[in-house]
Amino acid sequence: MAPVLRAGPAAPQKHANPHLDWLGPATLDWCEENYAVMDSIAEFWNTFSNLVMIILGLVGLRWSMHLQLPARFHLAFVGLLSIGVGSNALPFVKILQR
Repeated sequence: MAPVLRAGPAAPQKHANPHLDWLGPATLDWCEENYAVMDSIAEFWNTFSNLVMIILGLVGLRWSMHLQLPARFHLAFVGLLSIGVGSNALPFVKILQR
């Protein structure tokens, strides 16, 4: 049986980038192991999936504007883009303290 991964308290760690110390330590560690894939991105797969939403939102918005679709389509792609940007939470996901 695979272990169940749960959010729990994170031990304070130093930032990979010392210029970002003003962000302070993260107090919660999510289900993905930190820095398992790349040394510069704490939660790689979370960051990757959010970047996909950002790209799809931008492409969809441009396409809907090019095709002159109704405003509701523009808003839908802006919503997808906003979720991707908001979920990415770069200070937390990409540069989580080590």
